[in-house]
Amino acid sequence: MIAMFFASMVLGQGANNNSSDRYVVILSLDGFRWDYSEIYDTPVLDSIARNGVKAHSMIPCFPTKTFPNHYAIATGLYPEHHGIIANSFYNSEIKRVYKVSDRSAVQDSRFYEGEPFWVTASNHEIKTASYFWIGSETKIKGKQPDIWKPFDGSISFEQRIDSVISWLQFPVTERPHFISFYYEQPDKAGHLFGPESEQTRKVVQRIDSLLGDFCLKKNRLAIADSIDLIIVSDHGMGRVTKKKSVALNEHVSPQLLESVYGNNPFFLIEPKEKFKDSVFTTLSNIEGIHVWNKNEVPDSLNYGENEIIPLLVICAKPGWSIYADSTQFVNGGTHGYSPYFTDMHGIFYGIGSSFRRNFTHKTFRNVEIYNLVCKLLDVKPAANDGDFSSISALIEK
Repeated sequence: MIAMFFASMVLGQGANNNSSDRYVVILSLDGFRWDYSEIYDTPVLDSIARNGVKAHSMIPCFPTKTFPNHYAIATGLYPEHHGIIANSFYNSEIKRVYKVSDRSAVQDSRFYEGEPFWVTASNHEIKTASYFWIGSETKIKGKQPDIWKPFDGSISFEQRIDSVISWLQFPVTERPHFISFYYEQPDKAGHLFGPESEQTRKVVQRIDSLLGDFCLKKNRLAIADSIDLIIVSDHGMGRVTKKKSVALNEHVSPQLLESVYGNNPFFLIEPKEKFKDSVFTTLSNIEGIHVWNKNEVPDSLNYGENEIIPLLVICAKPGWSIYADSTQFVNGGTHGYSPYFTDMHGIFYGIGSSFRRNFTHKTFRNVEIYNLVCKLLDVKPAANDGDFSSISALIEK
């Protein structure tokens, strides 16, 4: 009986719809690690997997940080190609610092390269809406979602659900056919308490319950049968302890550096010209971290090509942390490591008449999502780093 309830909740009640037009809704759950549905109770996601599709896991881009990966999902481009190379960095071409906490910087279109899915949809005269997706707060290539919201963490997840449902009830000529929205959890819980904690469990289960509420409301809509729902996350979460932490200022004097941007476990550093070699040598000898010259970053990370990336790219090894100084050491969780560290992997789920049923796909890269959205909307994608053929098995034949 419980299984039947969840199936009806995620599938709908067979609402009639004579329109062949598709609607695509994509929800991002920040920091939802690929295995949370295995270690915590998530009956709604489990039901979506049985009645739709899921990936074993989804590989984020390097660095496995929030802004670079949300924009990678939106454009199908690696950060070295789409321009948002970190959560904070200096763009030497426009001579401006980008920081997630700086509203004017986030809304400066000069930082954003590539073509996000709402721009592609708009180019095909499809109306779009976005609730807090990275990049949606500014005009990119002269276009912005028809409906968009500046980020405001005080707006509850329930309010966001109600707004998305209301958009799907607009008159047909005003109704968006592509909607993206975002929850900043369970990322916050994972940072504060670690990925495997009672507090994170409660947040994950609350999000799963909210997803059930969204599905119930979605399935009451007249257009329910025309909606394809995608649930993703930007990255996972790894456990960290103070015992395995490195303080940069204990190894390299700030006076030797032109700039330092980043936060645990990923930093971008530009040494002063005459100290480049010595800084690199010093950092290379620190236990627990990787340091690369930008032109020597491993090809597998797809990072280093963009001219705005500083000389040195630093990333801790799994389980280790890097901070500016020792006062910042914490126990809890973080992300930013190599995307091939499986704790960094995120989720992918899809349900709707376009998707297969009860199908699990092998692990794939998040840059494939842009092409998937374009396929569902039946529009031509812009040039990107993805390859739709690698995930075409998700679609109902």
